Amino acid sequence: EMDRAIVVLRSVPQDPQALWQTLLPQFDLAAPPEPVGTRTTAALDWTLYRFDSGPAIGELSFDVALAPAGDETYIVLVQSATEERDAAYEALFLPAVEAFAPVESAELEAAGMVTFPGASDEVRLAGSIDLPAGDGPHPAMVLLSGIGPQDRDAGYGQVAPIKPFELIASALADAGFAVLRYDDRGVGASSGDHSTATVPDFTADARAALDYLRSRVDIDLDRIGLLGHGEGAIYAAEIAATDPDVAFVVGLAPPAVTGVELLVDQNVNASRALDDSAAGIERVRDQSRRLYAAVLDDDLALAESLTAEFYGSLWDEVDPERRAALGDRMNFVGSQVAAQIPIFFSPWYRSFLASDPAADWARVQVPVLGLFGGKDTQVPAARNELALRSAIAAGEGAPLTTVNIDDANHLFQAADTGLVAEYHSLADEFTPELLPALVDWIDAEVRQTPD
Repeated sequence: EMDRAIVVLRSVPQDPQALWQTLLPQFDLAAPPEPVGTRTTAALDWTLYRFDSGPAIGELSFDVALAPAGDETYIVLVQSATEERDAAYEALFLPAVEAFAPVESAELEAAGMVTFPGASDEVRLAGSIDLPAGDGPHPAMVLLSGIGPQDRDAGYGQVAPIKPFELIASALADAGFAVLRYDDRGVGASSGDHSTATVPDFTADARAALDYLRSRVDIDLDRIGLLGHGEGAIYAAEIAATDPDVAFVVGLAPPAVTGVELLVDQNVNASRALDDSAAGIERVRDQSRRLYAAVLDDDLALAESLTAEFYGSLWDEVDPERRAALGDRMNFVGSQVAAQIPIFFSPWYRSFLASDPAADWARVQVPVLGLFGGKDTQVPAARNELALRSAIAAGEGAPLTTVNIDDANHLFQAADTGLVAEYHSLADEFTPELLPALVDWIDAEVRQTPD
């Protein structure tokens, strides 16, 4: 009897060479292992691999089988303790390889699983489409996730158990809408490299998702809208500003200030949560603005100096016990500079700093719903709601509705502080006001033509 083994069977929209590059960090390997054999089954031709993980993973053994088929690679993986690898191979791995057969596209479609081209050749996006009852054509919505690598449920993993897009898709399908949600590039079953992508890249992927919906005969082409959460609302605003066929836009915590100002606000909120003094909070605000200006100016030396100044001041101001935990001042500051500077100068970070969604919101002409959380510390409600209203009023004057849910955080959970550190302790459900506000607005603004 084996102590524990993990079995994975799935398809990935990558060829084996690209797939190995994705897998190597997960196994703590520097290079793909050499094949140990092949196996032909009734369904596929497999290449077999056997290897131990790198030291960072622990004493684990893996049996892996890969079978390329068109644009996809099928994978069977069994993870076991090293001393149990032979038993796992006979009892789990070989039976799984023999039994594995690709699911026909029609079966995937029936289960709501879809794939479609992303914005570049190496990106193929995978997701789910939730359809309401009936044959359609249905009004529809694309869901666009926010900052960081997120799957089709917009899940935050260990940070928060809630799956916002799964909840929204279910509610909207019940309300008669088709809903497309997809894994970010390089996440889940979507191919591509998330780490090198920028805000324009993710916006282009969102356009590709919109194009996919328009290719379906069961979708009402006159009533397709976009729902973006956080950064996803930046994509939605840009697309709606330039695509006259987008019918409506929903922003969940939609930014309407520049990327610089949004990140400054986040830093200030983090400082305020530590009960920093008014002077300390203003110093954080000033240093953040100067740092981000240096990053946008590509001034590496100034950015390093400002980062060192900030963390040096932080070390100087903590009590002796905390200093002892942080270690030597020079080492502490140096380690922080080494960790933070590559993030600040990464392609995504710089593109986010350069973003200015207000300019796009001003050009939107279709109905807009902005939903804000009163305890959101990532996209502060008061400032961004006002900025959204101001941008639209100064521009095309699109019909705008805003709703501020007082006790909601950035994920629209009922919150105490709204801080990210609190997310994991909250219920994996929305505050009761969110979904009714969304569905009621859709009924009022979008259902102007009978289904």
